[in-house]
Amino acid sequence: MDGYLFDPIELTDPKVREIMENNTCRQCANRITSNNGYSYCGRRNSGQTNNGHLRVRCNQPACILFTVKTN
Repeated sequence: MDGYLFDPIELTDPKVREIMENNTCRQCANRITSNNGYSYCGRRNSGQTNNGHLRVRCNQPACILFTVKTN
C-alpha cells in the first residue's frame, strides 16, 4: 500500500482501472517527444515547463486520457 491510508486501487472507478491496467505512457497517442529527449503529454497542461505540457516518463502508468497509439 506504500504508506497510503486507503488503497488507491479500491477507490478508483472500475472503468478508469480498466484503462490504466497494463498501459503506459509509451503506448499513448498523446505522448510528444521533444528534440532534447524528454516526453510530454499533449493533453495535460503544466505551468512548470517552457512548452506548457506536462512532462511524463514513458514507463509510468497511463492516465484516464490514455488513447491507444496506432502505427
